[in-house]
Amino acid sequence: DSTPVAVAGGSSTICQNASFTVSNTYYKDGWIQWTHNGQGTLSNANTLTPTYSAHSLDAGNTINLKMVVSSNNSCTPLKDSAYYYVTVDRLPQATIAGSSTICANGSYQIPQNAATTNYGSMLWTKPSSASGYISAGVNTLQPTYVAG
Repeated sequence: DSTPVAVAGGSSTICQNASFTVSNTYYKDGWIQWTHNGQGTLSNANTLTPTYSAHSLDAGNTINLKMVVSSNNSCTPLKDSAYYYVTVDRLPQATIAGSSTICANGSYQIPQNAATTNYGSMLWTKPSSASGYISAGVNTLQPTYVAG
């Protein structure tokens, strides 16, 4: 009887609220079972194209998807395995505290430590209904707004 063969390899990166379907895998002489070391869920675990759905607790980690092919050989049961790696990125976070009132044509700069950002870059915008503009610091934690 033939020995089982498992072929998978590579890596992908997804966000913590996303799913990923493995492709470009191969097996022969056995049956497939995928497992993982993450907090998410794995569907279609007995196929060549399982889908891993990340959990928020996976953020910042690399999840190992392991494909095991077990032989149908009744004389000497054998196994072969291969891995696919999924890195789960955190979602960006932004917070701001406080509010302020300014006069027409006045300006206001967000105070130091009033705004924070994690896991990404930032870009300040204003509502389309506002007639003012951001005069400085559009990509910083302390932009300046000028009222129209």
